[in-house]
Amino acid sequence: MVSKILIAVAALLILAGLLGLKMKTVGKRLLFLGVAAMGMVLLAAAEMNTYGLVGGCFQLIYRLVAWIPCMLLVQSICKHNEIRDIGGLRGIGRKMPYTYALLVILSVVMIGVPVTGTFTGIIYSEIGLLAGNFGALTYVGLLGNVLGIVVPAALLFPVLRYMYFPCKDEEQEPEMVEMTISDSKEAAAPSKGLLTVSWVLAMILIVFSLYQQPVLEVTSTVMQKIFS
Repeated sequence: MVSKILIAVAALLILAGLLGLKMKTVGKRLLFLGVAAMGMVLLAAAEMNTYGLVGGCFQLIYRLVAWIPCMLLVQSICKHNEIRDIGGLRGIGRKMPYTYALLVILSVVMIGVPVTGTFTGIIYSEIGLLAGNFGALTYVGLLGNVLGIVVPAALLFPVLRYMYFPCKDEEQEPEMVEMTISDSKEAAAPSKGLLTVSWVLAMILIVFSLYQQPVLEVTSTVMQKIFS
């Protein structure tokens, strides 16, 4: 019964992430991204079986390590360049290509693209749902896992697109677009310390996405000790 309640709550958290699509403020979109990610972790943990718990740990580790530096980097870029809404990001990624590449890597992990540890966690969560006896909520959980990929992609893609493609938009004044595109002022990048730590975390995510066995062994060992 507890599992079924938690699965329902997790599904609501994932759906709540969709509210971020209406947010023009970059920081708020990323906050809703975090809400959806926590919903995914709760959904896996709520299954209360080996597959679900391992899947939840995988997602918690990979999503958290990706979300924190992603949030800090974007907030730093917005603060130093006096940007509030997504529209203000137009083309700024071209002025800081390495930072933009770093954000793309972190976003890929947050979304759960195949090969990443996040995707492995989702697969384990799916297996745990099918192995458990949750009735109709099994299908709710399966749909939640699909939305757990769709929602982060929908929240992050516009941010990355606006950062690199200063294309004309119907919602913005023509003169504002012209000003943004022609503005040659150098963009203020995040601090070197933040960039260094973020790159280190991104490299760790890449390595342990390509070689996930150590994470799986540690997670399985911890789960066995806790529930033995």
